[in-house]
Amino acid sequence: MITKARIGQHRFARGVLDNCGWSCLFCGFTLGTEVTGHLLRASHIKPWRDSAWKERTDPRNGIAACPTHDAAFDAGLIGLGLDQRIVVSGRLRRAAATNHAVWTAFSPPVLRERLSESALAAPLGMDYTHWHRTVVFTD
Repeated sequence: MITKARIGQHRFARGVLDNCGWSCLFCGFTLGTEVTGHLLRASHIKPWRDSAWKERTDPRNGIAACPTHDAAFDAGLIGLGLDQRIVVSGRLRRAAATNHAVWTAFSPPVLRERLSESALAAPLGMDYTHWHRTVVFTD
């Protein structure tokens, strides 16, 4: 199997985790700074495959998220509004109405109303969040 090398991925991930204070921006989950097995994902807002080289390594094109919120963000089930408000898709809202586990993970107080901007060392790139909202997020 031939794998494309993601040059700069390690540096990107470290920059994103540092920028986000080593905590999930959606719920605040953290085990602390640089803990082995930290359970956080440094995820691209605008995916690697759709990004120009400079966008691929820009920490402002990344969010730190726990596995559940990372997967939901990548699938377009949660997104970011213009004001960094966390928006939940209709599909996820409907599932939460009948499934307690979904409701627990994607409703307050677990899911924040807004991204934790106080955790951010530098603001997320608005062009990236706009791209995700218009291309990935499904309402």
